[in-house]
Amino acid sequence: MTAAKPALRPNVPHFSSGPCAKRPGWTPQNLKDAALGRSHRAKIGKAKLKLAIELTREVLEVPTGYRIGIVPASDTGAVEMALWSLLGARPVTTIAWESFGEGWVSDIVKELKLKDVTRLHAGYGEIPDLSKADPASDIVFTWNGTTSGVRVPNADWISADRQGLTICDATSAAFAQKLDWAKLDVVTFSWQKALGGEAAHGMLVLSLSSACSTMIQARAGQACVSYGYDKVRFTAGVLIGDTLTVTYTITEVDQEAAKTYSSIEIHNQRGELCAVGKHILKFFDAPLA
Repeated sequence: MTAAKPALRPNVPHFSSGPCAKRPGWTPQNLKDAALGRSHRAKIGKAKLKLAIELTREVLEVPTGYRIGIVPASDTGAVEMALWSLLGARPVTTIAWESFGEGWVSDIVKELKLKDVTRLHAGYGEIPDLSKADPASDIVFTWNGTTSGVRVPNADWISADRQGLTICDATSAAFAQKLDWAKLDVVTFSWQKALGGEAAHGMLVLSLSSACSTMIQARAGQACVSYGYDKVRFTAGVLIGDTLTVTYTITEVDQEAAKTYSSIEIHNQRGELCAVGKHILKFFDAPLA
């Protein structure tokens, strides 16, 4: 898969795989109210983290059902948290065509030592055949190849009724390219690529309840698609560092329509109810691939 060389060049081409140039008009005066040397647990630190999360959701149009976390160690820290916490339940498909994607493949195979791994790889300047991505597996890929400048064209190649999770490293795509959230279960990025600045924190965006519905599908042994969420609301604040547990309960089965209606409750580590919602799954008379 190849694409024509872009004819339009950026006004400020100072872009790299590391820290990038500040935005136009930036001056040190922008740091006048920075919480330098303050703990993230301090009142001012929590306020700034909360604002950053709220603005991230607003600017990137992150859906309500997704949780946003700020983590240490830049995008690398965020990706590693996802890989080490979520992989292993099913086969894995890795898609890589430049150094960052290859790095995640190396971690999955050599550090996590997962055996059932299918590698879809291509050289610099090219992209693998995305149609070969197995929807029954967890899929790990970069949206935009930072060091090669080659990106996925869109998310149409990701199955809407996939059984596995999609884990997307979007570190040089977020804020610069449109992300198809309906096709992405876990998204990571860092601010310094598209927004400019130094590397420090990573962003981890998770669709918590999608994994639960995937487990329901696996137990049922039938293919299904999500008919969407309803009445999603937060009943309490979620603090930085909270551990969340999702309880997904099937409350009604409509045999004639082949649908299940489920309630979702999310509690923190103190047992406090943080969020609730309803979810509908539509099943088809076909076994899982």
